[in-house]
Amino acid sequence: MADNGKAAITSAPKATEIAKKANDWTKMMYKKAEESRKAGDPVAWCMWGTQQEIVEAFGINTVFTENYAAVAAAKQQADALLEAAESDGFSNLICSYVRLGIGYSRLYKEQGNQPPKEAVRGGMAKPTMLLASSLACDPRYKWYQALARYQDTPYYFYDVVHPPIDQDRDDPQVREHYINYSISQLQDFAAFCSKQTGEKLDDEYLWEKIRTGEEVHRLWWECHELRKAIPCPMPTEDMMSCIVPGFFYSCREESRDFYAEMKEELTQRVEQGIGSIDDEKCRLVWGGGLPPWHTMGMFSYFADKGGLFVCEIAYYPFEPYEVEVKTGDPLEYLARRDYERATIRWRRAQQGCKDPLVQVLLDFIKDYQGVGLVMHGSKSCRASTIGQIYNKNLIHESVKIPTLFLESDMVDTRDFSRAHTEQKIDEFMVMVEQFQRTGAPE
Repeated sequence: MADNGKAAITSAPKATEIAKKANDWTKMMYKKAEESRKAGDPVAWCMWGTQQEIVEAFGINTVFTENYAAVAAAKQQADALLEAAESDGFSNLICSYVRLGIGYSRLYKEQGNQPPKEAVRGGMAKPTMLLASSLACDPRYKWYQALARYQDTPYYFYDVVHPPIDQDRDDPQVREHYINYSISQLQDFAAFCSKQTGEKLDDEYLWEKIRTGEEVHRLWWECHELRKAIPCPMPTEDMMSCIVPGFFYSCREESRDFYAEMKEELTQRVEQGIGSIDDEKCRLVWGGGLPPWHTMGMFSYFADKGGLFVCEIAYYPFEPYEVEVKTGDPLEYLARRDYERATIRWRRAQQGCKDPLVQVLLDFIKDYQGVGLVMHGSKSCRASTIGQIYNKNLIHESVKIPTLFLESDMVDTRDFSRAHTEQKIDEFMVMVEQFQRTGAPE
């Protein structure tokens, strides 16, 4: 990190060859979308959580606006877009992914309906539709509604709901209520895509996309499992660079090839005992919060002290449990498969700490041999920040692992202080060293 108190080193050195290729994936995403726009084919701006199998089955090319915000932050070109949204009355407390997308759209309209000069990588292709999802956080409910006013573009909001963690997911009445609601949402979503594209949903092609997506998920999961090795073959910062195929294009053959190549490289590194850094003194767990995309070089500061992040809850592909779903309807299959997989995680938590997310973190600490936990409080991301203290307290009931809370934002550099961050990391690493020697954090 630099000496000016703000973000300067935007990326960490890549330990793996596959991570060095990940940047090409993002470039391809924007290039293909622009080619589709020029050809008159449908282009959608999407949120993570939009049912990719259905989108891909309709042949809709996609741009993920959350990913674009991360790219802009990494390239240090986010501030002008954030300020454009704020000058239109949007609070700086609103998700910075949301603000950047709104600021981009405002400048797009002001500058003659073309990518604004402030846009990174030539901007995002003009959408023919907006596909939104309620998964994970509250600003999503209004984000694309606001974008639709700037873009004058039809949008659809796909609602994703799950039972509260204290509700019995195995109760037949609960199960069918939530599954039937999900099926109705998928049916409405497919109907919207059909109307916008003029195409009918091909069930066989949708089944093909589902199978490809499950294979991609399995390969990605297997790559994560390989990181349990000592020394760890791939650090968190590398894996975070490699999320685009799995999170945003999980139903494409290119994504399958990407993670197959990753698995091959990591397998070789494990067999040859090649680690991510020269001196892996302590294994750390990224325990919550989106990363500061504007200052990923922060991970290098940990590494210089021998601290390596070996797993992360952010952008983590939960284990793709094999579940039996008996139906010939691909939409019903998607609803039941996702419910059953989440229910397996819920059952595991009932046998442990009762909280599915915290149970994953406890498993991380045990399975990846973590000796330090770091959580990032993103100022504008309540969904990944609220509950972090509760999670830490629940974890400490089982293991009093040293825990560090960092504060900034995933996109907005105005909420980042280099000096303050480095000081907290220095103090934390002393605690980790003490924990390794004595089994107590202080």
